Amino acid sequence: MKDKINITFIFFSVIISRLPFIWNSPGLDLDNWLVLHTGKKILETGSYRASRFPGYPVSEYLASLFGDCAWLILNVLSVLFTALCCVVFYKIIGNLGVKDKVMAALALGFVQAVFIASTSNMEYVWSLFFLLSGLWFILKKYIFWAGVALGLMVSTRFTNIILLMPILYFLYFTVRIRSLKDYLVIFGVAVSTFVLIFTPVFSKYSLNILPDVGESSIDLKSIVSQYTMYIYGVLGILGLLVGCIYIIFSKNLVRNFQSNKEILIFSVLMILITSFLYLKYPFESNYNIPLIPFVILILVFLIQNKMVKNIIFSSFILSPFVIYVSSNKVQFKGTVFVNEKMENDFLVYTKSIHTQFSKIKSDKKVLVAGCFYNCYLYNYPNNNRNIKIYEGPTLDLLKHYISQGYKIYYPITVKKEIENFHHYDISEYGKGILTEFNFDR
Repeated sequence: MKDKINITFIFFSVIISRLPFIWNSPGLDLDNWLVLHTGKKILETGSYRASRFPGYPVSEYLASLFGDCAWLILNVLSVLFTALCCVVFYKIIGNLGVKDKVMAALALGFVQAVFIASTSNMEYVWSLFFLLSGLWFILKKYIFWAGVALGLMVSTRFTNIILLMPILYFLYFTVRIRSLKDYLVIFGVAVSTFVLIFTPVFSKYSLNILPDVGESSIDLKSIVSQYTMYIYGVLGILGLLVGCIYIIFSKNLVRNFQSNKEILIFSVLMILITSFLYLKYPFESNYNIPLIPFVILILVFLIQNKMVKNIIFSSFILSPFVIYVSSNKVQFKGTVFVNEKMENDFLVYTKSIHTQFSKIKSDKKVLVAGCFYNCYLYNYPNNNRNIKIYEGPTLDLLKHYISQGYKIYYPITVKKEIENFHHYDISEYGKGILTEFNFDR
């Protein structure tokens, strides 16, 4: 009975905490709008197209089903998946013998990166739910359903396929599954689930689905900040430091480690593999979301003092709401409020682009919208054949339209973007509209 009460409390705490933050847009990441725009194209053409490689067919097809309210439906799904993540995590740590479960489960749902991801239409928390569900089914020896969950984990975010390697350790050493048949069932079902869901992707693109991330310049400061502050927030980092100091000076460190060696080694492997993915691919902070439950597991098993654990997990829970630090200033209000304002600013600027561009009296005109492209087209579809909207056309294409009598317009704020990614000065070929756009962080 107590577990049911706790689960109900955890579930609705997560749901209610997100309600103020899901109504304005699909999120701040440009890929949020790209998924929605792709969903519209799938609906219009009847054929699959990837929003970005390696393909995200689950969210792309869902975005095609709900028309103009798709972004809200997907936001709600993210909230539900996050609440379920916390419930499953509560069950997992209970199964592993942890007594103080409520604060640990809530901490997972309120870590800053999870909170922000849970109010958008990206698939990060969807995949996290399937990862945790897979681990729960493995603990309960539900072999078939473990395979389904792990297949869905990879299908929602293909990059998480790398997590299957440490899961092998979990199967063999932590849960002690030694039957070859069980391994064949788990991974056979996982592969079958993945192939079934990715059939439209393979049909369209064959096996050429891996993204080309190109060369990335390494900015150590950015890497460290995204690996720390972006995930946990200011208070969360302070709480994590308290935990690390307590563990280092704990007299019972060796004994606690030996008592929980297998689950701790598995947690470290999950953290290391996830961190490798973050460093290998485009330095997206949210790539680190799968490591968060395993950081919490390490804290749970290596810190036996209930008060210390509650202090740490309270800092995780409060961090999204209190203190935001940027390169410009420090604010008392937390990241969730700053993020919400930035989403609104982005929408307002996109609307201003549309308003200004619509006022221009020209029979033939081109708008180079840059990073506002997907948001613009999703909210303001263009059906006029003499009006062209582009994200970042090549210089040759731009010159072609000029030769055909088109006038080129662009928001002034995308000038640097075009220079950096397309290597020409658009101001030499078109006219800028509006003023510079900067997020007021």
